[in-house]
Amino acid sequence: MRNGLRWRLSNTPAHSYARHESLFLAWQDSGPSRAWFPIGRLDAEISQSRYSFGYTQGATRAASQAGLQPLLAFPDFDETYESSDLFPLFRNRVLGSDRSDFLDYLKQLDLKPEEANPIAILAVTGGTRQTDNLEVFPKLERRADGTFAVGSSCMAPGTFTRLPMSASRP
Repeated sequence: MRNGLRWRLSNTPAHSYARHESLFLAWQDSGPSRAWFPIGRLDAEISQSRYSFGYTQGATRAASQAGLQPLLAFPDFDETYESSDLFPLFRNRVLGSDRSDFLDYLKQLDLKPEEANPIAILAVTGGTRQTDNLEVFPKLERRADGTFAVGSSCMAPGTFTRLPMSASRP
């Protein structure tokens, strides 16, 4: 039991759930490079109260190139963590629904209350905090026409529907 939650380690890959919503966790090097690395993947089956987090290959790269250490909440790069509750690392990045200004907040995010689960909110806000160098972003899928769309079902249809991709990289 960690932080009051019952967590279990699993050998089941985080991506194995049949129908899930995914977010990625990025970490920024606080050193001179200030480089960003995608270090983990959060998968959620909200209707089943199942959450899973595992590090990606980006964490290994960040560790070797920029000295990333495992996060306190997820101390082993090689494990998959599962919980029936959203992990505190992510839950604490979402405004509480019990706040009086919550509906105004959702309106600013262009989310309808019935769509406003914590995963959808994190996908829109990025879950940034002034106290750390982490950010959350939704899974993007490349379309046949070369554009990108949010691939997770956590976003309302039409949200971030088209992101043009440059034909050449700088």
